[in-house]
Amino acid sequence: GREKYKPNTEYTLSFLVKSSVNTSFRARLQRGNGSDSIINFNQEPQVVAGVWTKLVFKGTSLGTLPSTTDQVVYLHGMNSSPGVTYQIKDLKLETGNRATGWTPAPEDVTAEIATAKQEALTAAFAAQTTANTANTAVGNLNTYVDGAFKDGVIDAAEAKAIEKYKNTLNE
Repeated sequence: GREKYKPNTEYTLSFLVKSSVNTSFRARLQRGNGSDSIINFNQEPQVVAGVWTKLVFKGTSLGTLPSTTDQVVYLHGMNSSPGVTYQIKDLKLETGNRATGWTPAPEDVTAEIATAKQEALTAAFAAQTTANTANTAVGNLNTYVDGAFKDGVIDAAEAKAIEKYKNTLNE
């Protein structure tokens, strides 16, 4: 929201763009309805057709910012002829006068951590369940073998039951 922006503060807008034509870009941060600029950027960087180009715009926010919280990055001044296309990625608006590499937003990182934590807990639960099943099978086999060896002889039925327990352990 707009509350993230402070008056009289330097900001840098950067992004990668690939255009189907040679052109230049201008940019500003403004209200969503097209009025009330928040940050004006004075640069007009050039783009070469067919090449990913990093554009960097530097500007200072106005001394008095609009009270509304809706805002958009408005790109203008580029070729808008029919058939002209633009691909834009890794857009980043940051405080200061230096463009840094793209990074995910903190809330995205928090969500990824929560997802990874849940996946780890699920995997740990599954592993514990498998270990418990194996321990039970080993215990059952030991109990059965102890009973089968009491008379010192393992008959065919006992051998078959022991084989079944071994197969359970190998699953």
